[in-house]
Amino acid sequence: MDRQMRLEGVEVALRPLEIDDAAAIAAAAAESRSSYGLTTVPDGIEEARRYIDAARGRSDRIPFAVLWKGRFAGTTSFLDIQIWQ
Repeated sequence: MDRQMRLEGVEVALRPLEIDDAAAIAAAAAESRSSYGLTTVPDGIEEARRYIDAARGRSDRIPFAVLWKGRFAGTTSFLDIQIWQ
């Protein structure tokens, strides 16, 4: 599976999540946390680094940084990807 794939639309792009995204994750997570009740959201840069390491360390998960109009907006992942034949 190509773990370096990039998916691009008109306004949104998904690119591989990198350890250098920790500061952007921390900044995005520092905004209102009222909608984070159903997911784990790191608090601060060190937690963001651990989050990225954990996401990238799984063989069944491909984590992405979500960019909206070129600005970091969050993360998402594809899980259990299987080649369809």
